[in-house]
Amino acid sequence: MSAPRLARGAMWFARRVEALAFDRYLVVGAACALVNNVILIGGDAMGFSHGILIALTWAIGCTLGYVLHAGWTFRQPRSASAYLRFMAGCALGVPIAWASLVVFAELLSLPMWQAAPLSTLAMIAYNYASARIAILWRRQSLSA
Repeated sequence: MSAPRLARGAMWFARRVEALAFDRYLVVGAACALVNNVILIGGDAMGFSHGILIALTWAIGCTLGYVLHAGWTFRQPRSASAYLRFMAGCALGVPIAWASLVVFAELLSLPMWQAAPLSTLAMIAYNYASARIAILWRRQSLSA
């Protein structure tokens, strides 16, 4: 096999591996979105405040997301430092989640069964970027 053909094959393989990681990300993201929506819709039906519900979705949904993304999506060993980075990234998304719920549920007066999925859609791009950075980020060695 010629070197250019081998290089093309390696490039194809690398793209396919990346595509599989994205496919796995979507499955995990859908599972976490389902959990978050159950918490939001069920909690709203039970009369919990939006603040409590956002805190619950952060604690439960993000922990579930870290475990599944580290072990399956990105196939990396779990560690306390990666978990803390992941949860910090998720915490940075809390204002986005809060703002989207305010817009959909309060300003637009949508029922939670509509507002929660719309809020979830607002978080997808942010969560993918923060998960990828948290799990794949490595400190560069100071020694060269």
